[in-house]
Amino acid sequence: MVSPLTDELVSQTPFPVEAGSPHPLGAVPSPSGVNFSLASSNATGVQLLLFSAHDSLEPFQTIRFDPYVNKTFHVWHTFVRGLKPGVHYAYRVDGPADSAGQRFNKNKVLIDPYSHGNSDSLWDRGSACTPEDNLATSMRSVVIDPSGYDWEGDKPLNRPLAESIIYEAHVRGFTQSPTSSVRNPGTFAGLIEKIPYLKDLGITAVELLPVFDFDETDVLRRDQLVRLGFGEHALRSVPVLQEHDSFPEDASSRPARPVLQRLSERARLKGRFVARHEA
Repeated sequence: MVSPLTDELVSQTPFPVEAGSPHPLGAVPSPSGVNFSLASSNATGVQLLLFSAHDSLEPFQTIRFDPYVNKTFHVWHTFVRGLKPGVHYAYRVDGPADSAGQRFNKNKVLIDPYSHGNSDSLWDRGSACTPEDNLATSMRSVVIDPSGYDWEGDKPLNRPLAESIIYEAHVRGFTQSPTSSVRNPGTFAGLIEKIPYLKDLGITAVELLPVFDFDETDVLRRDQLVRLGFGEHALRSVPVLQEHDSFPEDASSRPARPVLQRLSERARLKGRFVARHEA
């Protein structure tokens, strides 16, 4: 799925850069490289920053998008030949800052809203809220190849909707209370532990409230939303695709763990979901 970027690979920089494709959005790896695609209808300039690790203070390569080559309608895109999964990346986006709803700032380092993984090892919200450059304390996205995951033959159940009883739940809130009597409260693992209980109720499917990644430090004055798991990312029309990091079972140690390690833990949890699905 993903592997750390080797020094040998980084030594090949600069990587060759091509026009790329506007679809699909996000960072999509292939055998020959990685395609990056970012949608913005009002941006006037985009830079792609590539990092060798989650805690790299400087990018090993910065790619400036040419609007005549790397833009199709409202989508900015490029293809980096030879790049592999495991590289961390971020964007700088320039555009209008003085009109209603437009607050572009090319000094700010931005994560990809379509990323499948983010790292907050260096993250400091305070520096993100100023007009100055926040490269040294910014979040980073990571290129992930999900095609290698083994679903072990798991397939959709295709149960008719008329025969379905859907239970809507929030991952954290469903088992956070001690009364849930689970070993891993407030996590995906805790939710899995409650599957026999849900089946006894006759539930055939569980629909989860937003599990998208968000910055909990931006909702300190909205305690109700924090408890529900909503943050700025979750409320946007295009949420970040990575799951929120406090939901894996060992969330207490999250800040100290690189994103690649957390991704491997999510893969193990996904496998446990598959096992319960087969049951």
